[in-house]
Amino acid sequence: MLRLNVGCGPHHRREGWHNIDIQNFPSVDEVRDATLPFDDLASLEYIYSEHFLEHLPLAGAINFLRNSAAALSPRGRFRLSTPALEYVLVTHFDVGVVDDERRVLETSAVNRAFHGWSHQFLWSKPMLHRMLIAVGFSRVEFCPFGVSDDPALHGMELHGACPAVNGYPSVWTLEAFRTEGPLKIDQAFLDIAELQFLRYVPDKPVACGSLPQRSARLPSFSEIKLIARQAVEKVKR
Repeated sequence: MLRLNVGCGPHHRREGWHNIDIQNFPSVDEVRDATLPFDDLASLEYIYSEHFLEHLPLAGAINFLRNSAAALSPRGRFRLSTPALEYVLVTHFDVGVVDDERRVLETSAVNRAFHGWSHQFLWSKPMLHRMLIAVGFSRVEFCPFGVSDDPALHGMELHGACPAVNGYPSVWTLEAFRTEGPLKIDQAFLDIAELQFLRYVPDKPVACGSLPQRSARLPSFSEIKLIARQAVEKVKR
């Protein structure tokens, strides 16, 4: 059975695996959009993805996770590593009393963690667990970095990991399992994701080049209030 390495990029090719990426790097076996179904790759033994999930908008990430659950063979394994939101928060921003200079640097640092390196959505441990169960995985186990009880997945991670802070690792590493039978989808949790996030944040960020040219005149305060009120009314509809 096929072993799928998703989002391998130019440096994370794994020999003996089918390496896919949306960009045509020399290391890639197939250029493929992982947010689209893997119907032609059904009954996969393993799916592996390292530092890929955080580069997908939430809707795309949900599609990728659902595709992975659907394509795995019964008792197949899905291994994933992604930056830990908890680690970012405890290491990048101190909510205690700090001087203004440090606060300025931390403001840049935490926003860089969210938006730099083409990041789209950072995941907490409970969010990862709930989402994987919601898309049909039967069991989720969090693992130490680079460690698996399956020799095929042990030592897979190539990105470095920083020491844990306040009990939070810099990277969440997990394995999710598929059982026999139809996937059990938790639509209620997927609806919560829609309610809490997707309706407010566009799936595809607007490219800077497509933004309208700014007016030389800044809007007045009353104009800003009108724009905000119109935005609220649009959300309510």
